[in-house]
Amino acid sequence: MPVVTIGENTGDDYAGCEDCTIYDASNHDGSDLFLTTPDYNALIKFSGLSNIAATSTVNDATIYFYPSYSNSSSSTIRRLLLNWVESEATVNVWSTGNSWTTTGGESQGNDVSATSTGTFVPGATTGSYVSFGSAQFDADVEDFIDGTYPNYGWNIICDAGGWIANESANSDGTRPYLEVDYTAGAAGLNITIAAHHYKLLRR
Repeated sequence: MPVVTIGENTGDDYAGCEDCTIYDASNHDGSDLFLTTPDYNALIKFSGLSNIAATSTVNDATIYFYPSYSNSSSSTIRRLLLNWVESEATVNVWSTGNSWTTTGGESQGNDVSATSTGTFVPGATTGSYVSFGSAQFDADVEDFIDGTYPNYGWNIICDAGGWIANESANSDGTRPYLEVDYTAGAAGLNITIAAHHYKLLRR
């Protein structure tokens, strides 16, 4: 069963991570991922998932963050329904000229899925990686891989406390990454049946 990493750290198997913080009318791509209430949310997606064959089965998926600050933080993670743009998203818009249904992209069924991907509680750890995973997170990743849903990633919505973590523009070795353990599916078989035409000869 292959296990691969996707991110922007040297040594990751595949590149392809986009992320930003949204909390006001300005775009904050390139800043730390900063979560607090109200409406300080983080958006993240891993386009490198396209390197995994659509026929694969995800056994386990885990996302890793490198916090620099954590204060009793708890966040709800939800799959995003809109194709946000890393360099344009703000608390008001998911791309220039396209507004979220509610501030921070939190409207269930419009901005994000009504099904929660899980609750992320990173604890007090700083200066080393913390991880998040859930059965629904595994399902989200597999759905992105097989095309059930478009890969728009997730909205990390702060419920309590505060949290700061490095994003993909920070120092190498401290950037977010996704680890996927999967089983490769069998290649499809193309079967061609030759049609035989028989001529009935009459005497």
